[in-house]
Amino acid sequence: MMTTYTFKESLLKSKKIIVVNEQKEECGEIRGTNLKGFEKGNGFIYHPFTGTPTFLGIKKNGIKRLVQTNYEAKHDEEHYHFSDKLGANFLYFCVLGEIQQQSVCFEENWDRHIECKIGGKLFAKIKPNEWTLQTTIEFLEPVDHSTPLFSITILMSFMYKIYNKEAAFLEDLLFE
Repeated sequence: MMTTYTFKESLLKSKKIIVVNEQKEECGEIRGTNLKGFEKGNGFIYHPFTGTPTFLGIKKNGIKRLVQTNYEAKHDEEHYHFSDKLGANFLYFCVLGEIQQQSVCFEENWDRHIECKIGGKLFAKIKPNEWTLQTTIEFLEPVDHSTPLFSITILMSFMYKIYNKEAAFLEDLLFE
């Protein structure tokens, strides 16, 4: 049974973003935030209205960042580490890591959607719409929206937007 969540971004970075389910019930909010050790402006927190907040951001790692981006999520006392799939990151968005001892892959497909796979099995699809600023996330299985898996999936859409901005900037530099 598929479950759908949506949120619409604001052009104002300081505004909170509300996540709603398919019944139009508010489930939580997303805000940009800065933490020590992370790139300024590249960190976000999802705070479910019932449950523990989750932070996801891009780790500072100097010049290595040009080759491979490292991400870290914090949920309660747990830390989850992710990184770009080396080599693929120059062609498309692909982030690998583990959440609660399960391998996770967030990978851009030909439709410019992000497929979230757990142990190689499709779990969710992130469908951003750059024109309406609305993002739809379809979970193929029921998921508790207070878990790190749900929160990180929601927040990974922001990492994808950062990736796209940086890729466009590099493309302009290289091909103009």
